[in-house]
Amino acid sequence: MAEFDLVVRGSLVLPDHVVKNGFVAVSNGVIAAIGDGPPPAANEVFDADGNYILPGGIDGQAHPRSQNPPDGNEP
Repeated sequence: MAEFDLVVRGSLVLPDHVVKNGFVAVSNGVIAAIGDGPPPAANEVFDADGNYILPGGIDGQAHPRSQNPPDGNEP
């Protein structure tokens, strides 16, 4: 039986560096492990080679006025 539900392999972006051969392992919809080298066993493996993986990353781009009503009046 596999240790994780999903493993994503690729360049792992961490706060202080990039791991070229990294992985993110997911179990029950939650990031359970990150690392480098050979990935652990998983039910599904997604090869994201050539892409960056940002574990737990949230889109920080904000449009503060995008929620104004169509008439332009602020709430």
